[in-house]
Formats: sequence, structure tokens, C-alpha cells
Amino acid sequence: LVKEAKTKTEEYVARRTSLAEQKIAQAERDAVGEVRSSAVDIAIAAAEKILASKVTAKTSSDLFKASVQDIKSRLN
Repeated sequence: LVKEAKTKTEEYVARRTSLAEQKIAQAERDAVGEVRSSAVDIAIAAAEKILASKVTAKTSSDLFKASVQDIKSRLN
């Protein structure tokens, strides 16, 4: 009876440990994803600021036209 209780307790602890490890691994993956997403947002914001400060109206218009043409070509 004692052996059986000990075995069941060890199995329970092993299952709970495995479950906890899975939850920790998922939390780590989620955290990495959030950091990557934040890094992308920051990079985009920085690029916007740099472009806004360096691009003239004509360059902006040219970039817009080129982007529209690129989108049209990808849709066709």
C-alpha cells in the first residue's frame, strides 16, 4: 500500500512537473514573440521619423507612385 502510494505520488509529481515545464516554455515563446513585435514596431517608427525628416515632397510623391505601381503589378 505504501509502495503504491509512493508510486502514484511520484507519477503525479512527474506529470505536474511536465505540465509546468510546458507552460514555462509557452510563456517563453510568447515573450520572445512580444519582444520581436515590439522591435519591429520601434524599427518602423524610427524609419518613419528618418524618412519624414529627409524626404522632400517630390521624393515622397515619387515613392508613393512607385509603391502604387508595385502594388498594381503584384495584384495583376
